[in-house]
Amino acid sequence: MVPSILLATCLLIFALLIFFESFSSDSHRMCDNFTKEIFKVEPTEVVPAKIREMYQRQTAGRKALLDSFGSSSTNYANLYNVAAPEVLCPGLVRIGHLSDGGKWICSPHLLPRPCVIYSLGINNEFSFDAEMYEMAKCHIHAFDKAS
Repeated sequence: MVPSILLATCLLIFALLIFFESFSSDSHRMCDNFTKEIFKVEPTEVVPAKIREMYQRQTAGRKALLDSFGSSSTNYANLYNVAAPEVLCPGLVRIGHLSDGGKWICSPHLLPRPCVIYSLGINNEFSFDAEMYEMAKCHIHAFDKAS
């Protein structure tokens, strides 16, 4: 009788293991599906068309500026002004001149309206201010300590 009780106990344990294993994998599948639904990301355009157009318009100017520096130039400020930065901002654009006066702005087309911009250190170079006004119609206050 002991062997039959042992066999029945083993079968019961085996059945319970199978039951819990199938329950566990179902719950994992349900959890995975639920998680995928919660964090579902719809495919979106990585770089908006407006931003791509701005970069394309500036390409010729960037090339011309790089060519004007020459191969022996050690003025790295020039390189800073003409290079497109690598950051996690799909809407990053250069507003204003490609050389001195321009600024890198993240997603300027998303600025709330109405908006106000304080432009500091302009040194009589208003390309950023003018282009930003054209793009966003923000009220702009420009200041320079030398003026």
